Amino acid sequence: MRAPLNYIFERSRVFYSIQSIARNRYKLHQLWAAKRIGLKIPRTFLGNKPPNRLDKYAIKPVSGVIFPGQGGMFTEVISARYLSEHQDQLSVAPMFIQEYVEKDYELRVLATRDDVASLAIHSQAHELNRADWRVSQHINVYEPADIKE
Repeated sequence: MRAPLNYIFERSRVFYSIQSIARNRYKLHQLWAAKRIGLKIPRTFLGNKPPNRLDKYAIKPVSGVIFPGQGGMFTEVISARYLSEHQDQLSVAPMFIQEYVEKDYELRVLATRDDVASLAIHSQAHELNRADWRVSQHINVYEPADIKE
């Protein structure tokens, strides 16, 4: 089932509690919910001593954690070698790390009780946005997308 975003927003009456908003902004809750409904998610690690069994990792801030490069605001792609060489510095705070998955585009899905809408974000056309589409949002191309049920 797919509905345009404007259809969902025009017809939905949504009242969120502060707790609900906080829970839905929490990455681990989002991953749990996605997995629960059958979406594929990358291997994920949360802690301060990550496993060293992948070639590339996507490292993300948990909450206010500063990482090299972008300053912790956005997802960064790092190598297993980098992770190994900087383990002492990275081990002082929890890290949210996922297996890096090559992609053609980003997909954002909005689900309500009755509708699902998805948006393709074509971020891979620009080097600046390859790891995280939010770095320079204005240069991305956005379009409705179908997802398999």
